[in-house]
Amino acid sequence: MNTYVKNGRLVAELIGKIDASTAPEVDRLLRQAISQHPDLPLTLDADQLEYISSTGLRVILKLIREDGKALAVVNASPAVYEVFEVTGINTLIPVEKQLRRLDVADCPVIGVGAFGTVYRLNSDTVVKVFRDGEASLPIIRDETNRARQAFLMGVPTAIPFDIVRVGDQYGSVFEMINAQNCNDLVARDPSVLDDLLPRYAAFLNRLHAIEARPGVLPSARALFLKYLSVISASLDGRVSERLKYLLESMPEDLHLVHGDIHLKNLMTSSGEMILIDMDKLCTGNPVFEFASLCATYVLFNEDSPNDSMEFFGISAENSRRIYAETLRACLGNPDEEAFATAGAKVRALSLLRFLKILLLEQSGVDTPLKKLQVRHASEELKELVFQVDSLAL
Repeated sequence: MNTYVKNGRLVAELIGKIDASTAPEVDRLLRQAISQHPDLPLTLDADQLEYISSTGLRVILKLIREDGKALAVVNASPAVYEVFEVTGINTLIPVEKQLRRLDVADCPVIGVGAFGTVYRLNSDTVVKVFRDGEASLPIIRDETNRARQAFLMGVPTAIPFDIVRVGDQYGSVFEMINAQNCNDLVARDPSVLDDLLPRYAAFLNRLHAIEARPGVLPSARALFLKYLSVISASLDGRVSERLKYLLESMPEDLHLVHGDIHLKNLMTSSGEMILIDMDKLCTGNPVFEFASLCATYVLFNEDSPNDSMEFFGISAENSRRIYAETLRACLGNPDEEAFATAGAKVRALSLLRFLKILLLEQSGVDTPLKKLQVRHASEELKELVFQVDSLAL
């Protein structure tokens, strides 16, 4: 048995068979490891455990009942998991099944994103493999849950089937959608925007009309307040307080917000649009959706005019068009004064999101461009937050 400390937990790797002949030694080794780290919760990694008898189970039960040890079992094979399930031990402690293993060496790559790579497994399924090892698992589980919630609420999206292990990385298996990526269509022929943008706006309006049950999904407002708390030290104090006031003054809203609905995350098939990448799905006022679009299609280009071409294969001019025409159509084609007022609200939140990306997600980057972007965004935000009296659209 191997033991080590990881992420604030004592981990014990159970190996081979634990029966009447081996259980006493397993018990001794576990207690020895616990005595060295008495305050840490214990994780039993069953990845290499072939079999566990009732004698072995009693070792675990004694730790739970007599010692009161905080304990969990992970990576249990189907056979081992069944033992925990049949005996009811999985009702006393968390027991996680071993993830199915996949080999993607011969699978074609069909997409590369910020967090991982998408491989085609067969004609029916794809796997999205993340890059950060075990650290990706909470993100994968969260995205899988959000995608399922979206599907149940009637959002046209890919169905997630399974969470899997791919070498040292982890991923999620989704149905293969027989559709075209909207971004690829625009990159190949920008003239398709004439037909695509009205459909895009109509799809957004339908999405934003769907209401979730309380507590099912995170709140966009709470998320932006968290962004603010993380970067507030980098902002003028008056700006930070004003933003906090404006965000906290917004009424809670349970309508859906995708949170990253640029055209790379939208597919089209037989006239129907299908949404993918649900990791940021939340609830809130549509202003949060458009804040994301503004950052993606406008702010990143302002000090780096080739950004959209490099990331999307779309010119800065067409990127601005995507944002502006979509916002205008979603708002019902308001007059110029009303459109400018709405645009100021969106841009204020977009600058907050943009600064969060620069200061937090790109914390390891130190370039003249980033310094320029941070300075320009901070200066504009300082002016803009005092020009709007609310943020809700």
